Amino acid sequence: MRPRIRAGVYHAAVPGGVCWLTAGGPVTLSGRSVAAVTERLVPLLDGRRTPAELTAALSEEHRAMVTRLVRTLVARGVAEDADAPAAERRLAGRAVVIAPEEAVADCVRALLRAGADDVVTGRPGEIPAGVSCAVQIFGRDEVAQARQTAELAAKLAIPLVQALVSRGQALIGPPAADVCWETIWWRLRDKDAFRAPGPLPAGAAPRVLAARLALLLAGGGGAGDGRVCWFDAGSLASSWHHVLPGTRGGEVASSPREAFARTGRRSRRPRAGGDAEPDRRVWSEDDFSRRVARAIDPRFGPISELGEGDLDQVPLRRSRAVVAAPPYRRAVTVGAYGADFATARRRTALRALAAYGALALDPRRLTPAGEHEGWVRGLRLADGAPCRVAAGAVYPVLRPDREPVPLGAAAGLSWEQTVSAGLQAHHRQAVLDARDEVRGVRVPREVVAADPVAAGYLRVLTAAGHDAGVVDVSGLAGAPAAAVLLDGVPVEVVCRPGIGAAVRDAVEAAVHAAQTGLTTPVLAGVLNVRTEPWNPPPGLRPTGLPGRVPVFVPYDHDPGLAEVVAWAGAVVMLDA
Repeated sequence: MRPRIRAGVYHAAVPGGVCWLTAGGPVTLSGRSVAAVTERLVPLLDGRRTPAELTAALSEEHRAMVTRLVRTLVARGVAEDADAPAAERRLAGRAVVIAPEEAVADCVRALLRAGADDVVTGRPGEIPAGVSCAVQIFGRDEVAQARQTAELAAKLAIPLVQALVSRGQALIGPPAADVCWETIWWRLRDKDAFRAPGPLPAGAAPRVLAARLALLLAGGGGAGDGRVCWFDAGSLASSWHHVLPGTRGGEVASSPREAFARTGRRSRRPRAGGDAEPDRRVWSEDDFSRRVARAIDPRFGPISELGEGDLDQVPLRRSRAVVAAPPYRRAVTVGAYGADFATARRRTALRALAAYGALALDPRRLTPAGEHEGWVRGLRLADGAPCRVAAGAVYPVLRPDREPVPLGAAAGLSWEQTVSAGLQAHHRQAVLDARDEVRGVRVPREVVAADPVAAGYLRVLTAAGHDAGVVDVSGLAGAPAAAVLLDGVPVEVVCRPGIGAAVRDAVEAAVHAAQTGLTTPVLAGVLNVRTEPWNPPPGLRPTGLPGRVPVFVPYDHDPGLAEVVAWAGAVVMLDA
């Protein structure tokens, strides 16, 4: 074997070792002396010497160390065997560099090493004739010009790699000609990182960035799934991030009328007259789990983070999410629990997406456009008729003195699940807000224990020394609802489409209250438990509370939300 450094591979000393940028991604070798050995060894790895020849003049200890380093470089893809058949070069033809003057030289060298026959320079928004690929480096004030370059590259059908740079950071777009930098910038929360003017500071960072761009253009060194790369100029570290689709060129995603019409077509049930089955999205839990992973990102995602953190996880699993908020609002934190991690995370993610929908307001979508007291279109649940809803009731972010997420905001895997969750929130709140007596009928313990899940939770509470009971308060709620008593204290009220699910989830809520210590009364009024025979109430119906009309308003101001959840919106109650 005659080792040589692969074409297009760069290295730079980093704290504690050496970082190599290869077609397969960055490779870091750690060690106190590895940086010094690497600097002396690299010029000799030109494919003309065997490892024995490279180490002939070294001591036995140093010979073994250098031999191990060479083998590691070959195994990690940094070096190759010059005696092996030559690999086909990745780039060919003429490349163009569109970049500030101080960044051109590094890009030219990187493209030539990656195999380009020739490299020319160009200006933003222009691509010279005869070019087969392009690289562009630009600053914050040139985002619109970067989009024009991307559109031109797409029209010419040539590959393009672009990077948005500041003095300390760089964002590298995926190797595609149709990347939308305005969407990337719109979703980027840490915009202050790119306020500093100028290119990357002198040193290894510009060379490493240029090499990464050349490798991406040649088809290597990237995530391969359309993600954006965040590059830190100080540490040379990089991370990959999903960016959900958004509006292009600052345009409004669609008019309110068009968005509402789509919602109406998807939500209404087919009539007996023979209407075709409407488009009604129903996602599986697995499908949702795969999709929502793209929305969880600390730099670009609607959900900044989702996890368990330091929450107690026995007997129930608990999860918490931080929801991205507009710059003028503090981040919103939501949480949920369940029998297993998957359930807790799914419930938390749905709550987080509902909260994000309430925060993701595009004022241009209001009618009158952009006005503080504008209105949006809603769909009356009782008869499917359209109606107007004050924007502030659906998007409380318009009124900074109010809670950012309205009562009735929900996200779900189907239309029925979403609307039902929004309705349940209002019926539950009717019980919580009752100032006088709250009357209910105790659900027989044998009825509670007949549900295997509820029975298991009862055993957990009994083993912990607690006494739990369930009271049917559906009469006041106007829908199937159950209040759970933990050691005689009403600690939660649960509303569900059916009383069986309400009872089961109420006992689960009692376990959660005991686990977290949240055992204070939740009712404003006094709970009066009657001893009369219990009769199961009817199921949840979209008729609303007395004197109130339920209306569903979709959260469709952010087009990316439809990529990660089937439905999101708010059920609001209007005066009859």
